[in-house]
Amino acid sequence: MTYLRRTDEPAFAGLAALVFACVIGCGAAETIDYPGPAQEPEVAFEAKLCPAFVAHLVIPENLHPDDAAYVFVRAASSPADESLDYAWRATAGTFSYPRRAITEYRCTGRGPQLLTVTASDSTGCDTELELSVDCLE
Repeated sequence: MTYLRRTDEPAFAGLAALVFACVIGCGAAETIDYPGPAQEPEVAFEAKLCPAFVAHLVIPENLHPDDAAYVFVRAASSPADESLDYAWRATAGTFSYPRRAITEYRCTGRGPQLLTVTASDSTGCDTELELSVDCLE
């Protein structure tokens, strides 16, 4: 009598063992172990997402002429270790460091001003955030 049996054994760390048992004559047996069929490859991928703003702060939000507001943003990227570029612009006013996540803003006009920051990743994917301040007289 000859039979074929397949067993999954955890001791082989995920490999299946094929066990052939050939019974000859009065019960003598020969056993041969083979690695199981090729394992399907694990497919790992990482989704590429545009930057997303996760925090922002403007202090103070009401400014007198020549006063500075401290402006901060934080954006997350995917993959997480990717560096981001920032670019600030405003309807009126200037930034001390227009290419950084943390900067100072100074009013040059009166009334409500819109501060816009763009976060860009290495693939050119951009995300914008708008903040407002009020430039008082």
